[in-house]
Amino acid sequence: MSMIDKEILECFIEEAIEQLDAWESLCLELDDSSYSQKVIDDLFRIAHNLKGTSKACGLDDYGHFIHDVEDVINALKRNPESFNDNVVRYFLDVHRLLSEWIAGIGGDPDFQMPQKERDLVLKRGFNALDQKAEVVRSSRSDEQIDISKVSITDEPEVSEQLQAADEVADQAPQEQAQQDQAPQEQVQAPEAAPKPVAEETFDTASITGNKVDEAERIARQKKIVFSESVRVKAEKIEKLLMSVGELTIQKSILDFSNRNGTLGDKPSVSAIESLSKTITEIQDFSLSLRLQPARSTIQRLARVARDAARDLGKVVRVETAGEEIEMDKIILDRIIEPLTHIVRNAIDHGLETSDEREAIGKSPTGLLEVTAIQNSSSVRIYIKDDGKGLNTEKILEKAVARGLVENSQSLSDKHIHQLIFHPQLSTKEEVTKYSGRGVGMDIVRDALNELGGQISISSEQGKGTEFQIDIPTSLSLIDSIVLRLGTSNYAVPQAEILEIIDVEEYDIKIRKSGRSFVDLRGEVAEVANLSDFYPRTMKGMTSKEGEESGIRYGLIVEKNNRKYVLLFDRVINVQQVFIRSLSGTNKSVPFYKGSTILADGRPGMVLDLNSIVEKVFNLVG
Repeated sequence: MSMIDKEILECFIEEAIEQLDAWESLCLELDDSSYSQKVIDDLFRIAHNLKGTSKACGLDDYGHFIHDVEDVINALKRNPESFNDNVVRYFLDVHRLLSEWIAGIGGDPDFQMPQKERDLVLKRGFNALDQKAEVVRSSRSDEQIDISKVSITDEPEVSEQLQAADEVADQAPQEQAQQDQAPQEQVQAPEAAPKPVAEETFDTASITGNKVDEAERIARQKKIVFSESVRVKAEKIEKLLMSVGELTIQKSILDFSNRNGTLGDKPSVSAIESLSKTITEIQDFSLSLRLQPARSTIQRLARVARDAARDLGKVVRVETAGEEIEMDKIILDRIIEPLTHIVRNAIDHGLETSDEREAIGKSPTGLLEVTAIQNSSSVRIYIKDDGKGLNTEKILEKAVARGLVENSQSLSDKHIHQLIFHPQLSTKEEVTKYSGRGVGMDIVRDALNELGGQISISSEQGKGTEFQIDIPTSLSLIDSIVLRLGTSNYAVPQAEILEIIDVEEYDIKIRKSGRSFVDLRGEVAEVANLSDFYPRTMKGMTSKEGEESGIRYGLIVEKNNRKYVLLFDRVINVQQVFIRSLSGTNKSVPFYKGSTILADGRPGMVLDLNSIVEKVFNLVG
């Protein structure tokens, strides 16, 4: 198996991941409704395609397991009235196992899921249908399941359609095995007397475990690296190629004019004017190639919510919106963990049990909403529940006990809500696999900050809690404002700025504590000077020497529902910048997002306002 062609395996893994995403989506459809023949047919189609392509790649064990899954699907198709919630859970278990298997194969083509787990999942499928299945394994070293020894009482082993398809596949030539329409399948006879698998209890969590972590560990040890790929619509490629064609024409015109000394004539001027538009188009089309729909991320959050609700014995309805919104694939990969934690907290901490909800006049079914909305240069994600809301008294009590705030401090509810982002603060009395360890929300905030995102909370006791997460759609190219501190210029992401004010129009006052503040249209905002954290002159990044500098302007930044003012000298210009990540010894330098080249051709640094605001104003965490 280790001789499998790497390129073929990459294609299979990419296709399998896409097919398994569709499988999970279909399972969630079943979870929201009763039996659907169309959904079951679609599940069977996905299983049959995966079986064929996996065997064509030489992943026979993977294909054999899916063959077993097909038997369960066919048994369900023959007996639709046997459909129940346990069947849906079985299909979701299959999704977990196959996904973890694929993750392992990505690190090592010889990776195998333990036979015991495969047997247990298969037994759960037949048990869910209230049918008896004798699952046996051969005595070979790979412990491959011999599906011919799986019997279903009162039901045929496979449907006529599956039998016919398999017969065709068995007789097909080897080269036809790679066609999805007739995947090749090899029948293997048992080599030794089978041994029955003992009855064992099965826990859904048992197959989630740390299998993906194990697969990643294997990948590091084997050092087998597969190139990452992104599916791109042909329409995007076509538009990009057309723009490149336009750019080539404009370049030819300018080259001709340059050779003939006619750069000032009408065709040359027209080409130069068109050049800016064409470059912008190429820039936009190029960045869009990495944009992917948020569907799989939102779908995964819905799945997490349902699994957590089942584990905790709660009845929850999950509503989602905004699946079609596109975001940078890197961002989608990195936000799933913090968003998953928020969803789990909402189910565990926020939503009540059915009995508790009925006792206070609520519907016995809790509601969790996950919504994504596209803004100009960012995406706003709302995660909202209609549960008990944050208990401000309990949060404050825990914070005082841990010395995070003084008992005599007068804090607003909004300020108290922000305390949950402090490390080691948890109001959960019992430690569970979902909460109670005091680790989590601080990690969520830090992860979002690293992406240039922000998180805020609004909560009403007895009504529910809403998290609002703002995330940029792309990490590479951003709209920025270039500002000056002394003789150094810095770029600041526009998305992180509410507005810019002329501080000479405001009366900046100083408290007894030494902190400055200003009245912003009735709202008190603390003030700090950016030059206290960034050098006013930086070697290699200076602009015109000898220019007078003086603090005159202020950036208004919002953090945790409060406004803060950061003082600087003046605005230079507005510019789109391409952020280059810091490397080497500079990688761990705080308060910078990266470096860039400014409009004057000089290198400049891109400031991280989120981290500087937290540091300068000593915010929670």
